[in-house]
Amino acid sequence: MGESKQRAKKKIPVHTQGGTLPPTQRLDAFSMLLKVHDTPADQRAAPLLRKFGRALSRPGISRQAVFGLNPSPRFFVYSVDPVNPDRLIRENCEGHKEVGRMVNGRFRKARDVA
Repeated sequence: MGESKQRAKKKIPVHTQGGTLPPTQRLDAFSMLLKVHDTPADQRAAPLLRKFGRALSRPGISRQAVFGLNPSPRFFVYSVDPVNPDRLIRENCEGHKEVGRMVNGRFRKARDVA
């Protein structure tokens, strides 16, 4: 009877986005090499929180930021009515405001605007 030959398992390198992992004999086992990158100084938590706090300390948003440079007449901005929270205020790019509410996903003008 002949001796059975054992075939040598081929080591297969695993390619990833960050490089190649060392080859292993088992396909289900591999080691992971990680690179740690420093976060830029202006993107760390403390500077971002300062910027966030400054942005929130100023009330409102500019009309240009909301409507853009070439506003569409069919683009509206909605806000809650400060007098009655059940109603909404719809404003178009020209500054025209209408009071109403949402019914089935559509804006309906209020009949009794006081």
